[in-house]
Amino acid sequence: MLTLKTEIETFELHSSFSIARGANDSIDVITVSISDSKYSGRGECRPYARYDETPQNVCDLIASIKDNIENGATRLELLDLLPAGAARNAVDCALWDLESKQTGKTVWEIIGGKGAIQPIPTVQTLSFLSPEEMAAKATQHSAYNVLKVKLGGDNNDTERLQAIQQARPEAQLVIDANEGWTFDQLKKFIDQSQNSNIIMIEQPLPKDEDDYLLDYDSGSIAICGDESIHDLNDVIAKKDFYNMMNIKLDKSGGLTHALQMVDQIKQFNQDRHAIKIMIGCMVCTSLAIAPHILLAQDCDLADLDGPGWLKHDRKGASSFNNGHINAGSLWGQG
Repeated sequence: MLTLKTEIETFELHSSFSIARGANDSIDVITVSISDSKYSGRGECRPYARYDETPQNVCDLIASIKDNIENGATRLELLDLLPAGAARNAVDCALWDLESKQTGKTVWEIIGGKGAIQPIPTVQTLSFLSPEEMAAKATQHSAYNVLKVKLGGDNNDTERLQAIQQARPEAQLVIDANEGWTFDQLKKFIDQSQNSNIIMIEQPLPKDEDDYLLDYDSGSIAICGDESIHDLNDVIAKKDFYNMMNIKLDKSGGLTHALQMVDQIKQFNQDRHAIKIMIGCMVCTSLAIAPHILLAQDCDLADLDGPGWLKHDRKGASSFNNGHINAGSLWGQG
């Protein structure tokens, strides 16, 4: 018999994290613990208002399957018990961590990983600020070769980009519009940005306007689906719209389903597709980032700077060194 416990925790940020839709100075995360008589596994999720998630309704979802989990429901059975989203992610990752402790194997070993877990080069996000502030942040993060720039479709976006490019002309740039552009804005931006240091645009259009991207040639700049790509069904349905897909565990509903998504993309790429894989995250603690680091061992781009925004992380946290994130000892270590 297992025991499942849920806790809401608040973590302060060292500076405000801003996107076009608003700003946060702290985050609320849900921590799930699943224990047997000897071991306890943990998982973390971040309720996200964009997907109508709140700490309370995520906790309610987890409570709705408490009996199933305590009576031994497996990770695969969990896929049918809860929809993709934050609640399932926390439970799934707690089950992985518990299995790791019970078997004495790391999660990396359980999923068939070879060799040691490697540090992952990560994108560093510049939140949505004034051009001058974003340029200063770009200079501050000189260890990071790829900067993710939050834009919002307002009249200052061009000035923001110019300021950042002047501050860090050697850096590659990922543009995240957070669904803030029209298709005409996207086409104009793409045309003006060929042969620049911009390598990708993340979710430029609202998620229900993907059809505009069918057969659209973006040249040397990849277009990545984020809000449009939640689960395996989205990977299959949107394979002809995006040439990169951002997989986040709080969207996919855990590592179990995210691994299925990665496998499906690789199968598509054996055919005529060429879809790159990005592993992303919400602002979170190192407990949540640990499974993302495993997933990112074989990806094209990683955006795993989430714990770097915290004023104080958990003990055993991941560490950042020379633009790379290193796995900590919080999760999945056997």
